[in-house]
Amino acid sequence: MERPGRPARVNPTIWRAGDAFMPEGIRKILDTPFANLFGADVNGWTVLHFLSGFVIGRFAPRRSASLIHAAWEIFQIIIGMTDTNKKSEFVDITLDTIAYEMGSRFF
Repeated sequence: MERPGRPARVNPTIWRAGDAFMPEGIRKILDTPFANLFGADVNGWTVLHFLSGFVIGRFAPRRSASLIHAAWEIFQIIIGMTDTNKKSEFVDITLDTIAYEMGSRFF
């Protein structure tokens, strides 16, 4: 079953690649918004960015942790896994980056 919400510009195989590792119930929880800031949803993915920043920031030097996150966000843009609305895409990436950086400095 194809994951709902796939932007047309994303290859279906790439879009479903993570489904093998993440049960649908968890993905639904992560996709559920609990706030909206400047047109972008704050949801479980934002919390996950914070937690991943905490874990990676704990084991990697701060600069390396930031570069890992930046590379991931750029990769998502290249493969088209970001919102097609440019304003909300920018806000989403900014929120994810802030959450990640806060997590990487929290330990």
